[in-house]
Amino acid sequence: MKTWGGKREGSGRKPGIPNKRVRTAEANAHYLKIRKGKTPLDTLAEIENRMMELAEQARAQKNLPKEVEYLRSAREAAALAAPFIHPRLQSTELKGDAVRPTVIRAPEVCKSAQEWLDKYAPKPGERLATPTEDLVRQQRKPEAAYAPEEEEREMVRRAVRAERDEPFH
Repeated sequence: MKTWGGKREGSGRKPGIPNKRVRTAEANAHYLKIRKGKTPLDTLAEIENRMMELAEQARAQKNLPKEVEYLRSAREAAALAAPFIHPRLQSTELKGDAVRPTVIRAPEVCKSAQEWLDKYAPKPGERLATPTEDLVRQQRKPEAAYAPEEEEREMVRRAVRAERDEPFH
């Protein structure tokens, strides 16, 4: 006779005995029956609402200490109810040695930050160019040598293809 594994005489849950899920459901139903259908969350919400009503009455009677007491009680009930409604986010830790090299290409070296700003910063009222527009501007031919609309469309197509084929990290 085997001493482990397989079916053995007298093992397992007996007929008529509820499994864990059924036992839990029955216990919850019994609890709700005792509580007249109110869950702990319902009770906390009721307490909070009642405390807010009492605080309003105390405010109308200009009874500041009572109003503060009721507001504190309402805050405590709300704090106890919060985990039922808004679960906390779990922190996650990124693992691995992902290296993301970044390449910054400057058009030319400037002697000072002010010189760079004067040359490249947008002027008041000027809109910032997108990376694709910058690429198109760098690849343009001299003004007299191209038809603006067609050449610009072609440059944009090339830039979009380049971005799609080789994403910038």
